[in-house]
Amino acid sequence: NPLGGIELFGSLLHEDLEHDPDKRAHADKILKEIRVLSNVVNDFLVFARKQEIAPSRVQLKDLLREVRDVLEADASSAKVSLEIDSNAKLSASVDRASIRAALINIVRNAIQASPSDATVKLEAFAKEDQLCLQVSDSGDGIPKEKQAEIFTPFFTTKQKGTGLGLALVRKTINGHGGEIHYEDNQPKGA
Repeated sequence: NPLGGIELFGSLLHEDLEHDPDKRAHADKILKEIRVLSNVVNDFLVFARKQEIAPSRVQLKDLLREVRDVLEADASSAKVSLEIDSNAKLSASVDRASIRAALINIVRNAIQASPSDATVKLEAFAKEDQLCLQVSDSGDGIPKEKQAEIFTPFFTTKQKGTGLGLALVRKTINGHGGEIHYEDNQPKGA
């Protein structure tokens, strides 16, 4: 991919500018934007590819802990705490890597939407004949007129977002035979 070459030469330039902080700052910005563009391309490729599901038995509480551990630094810098609520015995046959990536995406969105000193809650529970994974935050929520669009490819409310994150999440959940829903979390949040 051409971005790899651009990033390589940008990194070399960055090293060469060690003694020129002003120019090195410009190289830093170039490298940062290359990484953003690379993430956009990767998201698009993942979205466009047929998703292969390789299910295995997963303890849901362990999966939620893994997601919390991955995002602990993000949560800490946003002054948000992550809380897990799950029966230790709940398990499901899922593709661990793709469900983990989907949860990371949703939880990262929840962290970004939450005010300081808030809690994002990750839950796994049984409801009738279904297993449910739920992520709750206390942010501003999604305006009613935009709720139907949040899982649509290229829809975003973020300035630097690609609009593919929640579309990929929906693709993953649907690929597992599941469903994903947005609900307001009264009085605030989602």
